[in-house]
Amino acid sequence: MLLLILVVVFLTWFTIVTAAIRWVDRFHNTYHEKSIDHAVIFALQEGKGPEEIIKISITISGLNPQNIIRALYCAGADGWDIKKAAAKYGIPEATVVVGYKKNIDECTITDAFSKTYYTGSVHTGRNSTFASHSK
Repeated sequence: MLLLILVVVFLTWFTIVTAAIRWVDRFHNTYHEKSIDHAVIFALQEGKGPEEIIKISITISGLNPQNIIRALYCAGADGWDIKKAAAKYGIPEATVVVGYKKNIDECTITDAFSKTYYTGSVHTGRNSTFASHSK
């Protein structure tokens, strides 16, 4: 009986670890094959939040943190969550502000990729708030 419990625990742990690795690999592949915008939308669809997305994104060589922040705002992530995650991973407030401003200048609700790749209740682009509490 104890052996059966240990096997079930191990298989559960293995499944969770494998899923996490697949998510990270798919995020990196989507970034390299398409863009950070597509990778962020994919991650949000997978139920990942700004903290997880920033944690993975900052490991990508050559990816400017401003573009990570911009992509999160463009995809409609909550501004307060973006700011908290950025602070946790050492992204300066000034970088967050620039990313937010790039969102205003570069992203719109009619972005073709957002219509194609993101379907959900979260809005995109200019409607994302800089740092409002959503809870």
